[in-house]
Amino acid sequence: MKLLKNKKIKQTLGITLMVLSLSMTVEAKPFSETPTSHSVMTNLRTSVDAPVYTSSSLSTRGTENPYKEYSVAEIWPTDYFELLEINGDAIKVRYGTSSGDKIGWIRTDAVFLNSSSAKVDHDFTAQAKVTTYRRPGGSSYGHIATGDRVYYIATSGEYCQVLYNVGSASNPTGYKLAFVTVSDYNKIKGQPSSPEDTNSNVTNRLNEIINSQVGTTHRDNSYGLGKQCYEYAHKVFNDLFSRGVTVVGSYNSNSKYYFGRYTSSDVTRVGLLEPGYGYDALNNLFDQAQPGDYIQMQRSTGNLNPHSMIVVSVDKNNNTINVLDANSDGRNTIKTHNFTYQQFKDKNRGVSIYRYNK
Repeated sequence: MKLLKNKKIKQTLGITLMVLSLSMTVEAKPFSETPTSHSVMTNLRTSVDAPVYTSSSLSTRGTENPYKEYSVAEIWPTDYFELLEINGDAIKVRYGTSSGDKIGWIRTDAVFLNSSSAKVDHDFTAQAKVTTYRRPGGSSYGHIATGDRVYYIATSGEYCQVLYNVGSASNPTGYKLAFVTVSDYNKIKGQPSSPEDTNSNVTNRLNEIINSQVGTTHRDNSYGLGKQCYEYAHKVFNDLFSRGVTVVGSYNSNSKYYFGRYTSSDVTRVGLLEPGYGYDALNNLFDQAQPGDYIQMQRSTGNLNPHSMIVVSVDKNNNTINVLDANSDGRNTIKTHNFTYQQFKDKNRGVSIYRYNK
C-alpha cells in the first residue's frame, strides 16, 4: 500500500517503530492533553502486516471512513499512520493511500506491548534518570532524563512500556517508545520501591545479564577504564541502577582493595577489610552483601593485583557468595563464581563492598 508523498504522515522518522521487539521515534507533536481518546500521534509504524477493519470489533475487513468493506485492507510495516484512538484490543488509525486518506481499526498488539492494558495515559514529569531498553531484557536504548515528559503505555512482567520526549520536554524534537524496568518506572514516578522489591528487580536483571553474557568476552572500553574487570564491573553496576556512564569509584597504588582516591556520591561503602583481616570479619561483611553490590579487592598472590566484581547472591546458611566478573582468567572472559567465605579469604588480602544508595 503506497502513501501519498505529500502527506504529513510521510515525513521521515528518526527510528522505525518495531514494537514488541524494538522501539520507535515519532515526529514531535505537542500534546495539549493526555493523549488518550481522540488525540493524535503521528508517524507510527506497525511491526507486522496489520489488517484494517471497519470498527473496533475487528470483525469486518475494510475502512470506517470512507466506509468500505474489502478483504485486503491492511497497513504494511513500511506505511506510516496516525493514531487517533485506543479502545482495548483495537486502535483507530488514519493512513494514506494512493487514493487518499483512510480511517480504520487495527489490533492494538500490532503497535503496543500489551493489548489488554495498552493506553497512552498517566503523563507525568520524570523524577529520576533511568535507562531505557529496546525490548524487555534487551540492550539499552538511551535514557529518560529527570524532567522529561513520560506517558505510560502498558506493563508486562518486570517491564513497563513508555513513551517519552526526545529533546527538551517543553520543545521536543520527537518521541521514543521504549521499555523500562518496573523498579525504574517507580523511580521516574517518584515512588520508592521496598528493599525486597529492589533486590528482586536487581536479581532479575542480573540473571538476564548472566544468561546473555557469561561465556562471552568483554572487549568494550567505552568508559576508558580498560577492557578488563574494573570496566566490566562498572558497566554492570551502572546498568543495574540506571546510572548512565558514571564512575563508581577509583583506587590508587596504595588502595587497590578500596576506592581511596574517589567514591561517587550515590554510592555508599558497606564495609572495608584491611590486609590481615580475620574470617569472622569477612563473614560479617559478606552477610551484609546484597545483589548488585560492587566488590573491590586485592589479590594475595603474584603481583597483588586489584580485581572488581558484582555480587549475584549470598547464602548465609552455607557461607558462600556468588559473583559476576570479567578477566579472572586473564582473557577477559565473563564468568560467575561461587566461593565459600574461606576460599575468598585465601585468595584476597583486602576487600571492600559498595552499594548504590539512591
